[in-house]
Amino acid sequence: MAYLDPGSGSYLIQILIALLLGSAIALRAFWGRIRTFIVGLFLWVLGETFWLYYEGLLRIDPFPSMADLFWILGYISVLAALILQYRTVEVRLERPFVVGIALVIVIFAITIGVLLGYPIAIYEEFTALEKFVSIFYPIADLLLLYMAFLITGLYWAGRLSYAWLLIAVGIMFYVVGDLWFAYLEWQEIYPEVWWHPVDFTWITGDLLVFLGAVKYRLSFEELV
Repeated sequence: MAYLDPGSGSYLIQILIALLLGSAIALRAFWGRIRTFIVGLFLWVLGETFWLYYEGLLRIDPFPSMADLFWILGYISVLAALILQYRTVEVRLERPFVVGIALVIVIFAITIGVLLGYPIAIYEEFTALEKFVSIFYPIADLLLLYMAFLITGLYWAGRLSYAWLLIAVGIMFYVVGDLWFAYLEWQEIYPEVWWHPVDFTWITGDLLVFLGAVKYRLSFEELV
């Protein structure tokens, strides 16, 4: 008989937060401007749901699985939404600011590549798919973080700056969580328990992005 594994508790929380996040952004918003972002959030919810199904009900290792496919597609959609948001703003940041943020992201990327990416790439116990998925998430997180910081810079002096700062910090927690999880999977020490500290990083990221989305909607309505 199928039953929920105790280790599924944190994923239930993440699914709930993701649903709240999507609802907060979708309600009373301009669908044409944020539909790509909402699609990305929906894909992330599907990823969480499939992970819960594989691990909690079927009790099989969900890495990699269909859950990762939805997460990857979600990342692509959210990144496209952030790029679109950045390009729709008429104000442009000064080049030193943009270059500075890019250099920070590049330094992080090189550090991650040396300490984690390369060891995973040459790890013989991982299949090519496992290597790709493990390396994809940190790279995608850094791209999201880069765009989030650029957008935060655009709105820094306005009412929307705090909202985007919350979103950017939330993505930073995603970076930490995905790097931590990639390390645990690489070392094959990710435990099947009710709660693991790495889950806290994802849940905190979800909460911060949720709060940022709510703040963005409220601030945006004050401006129109």
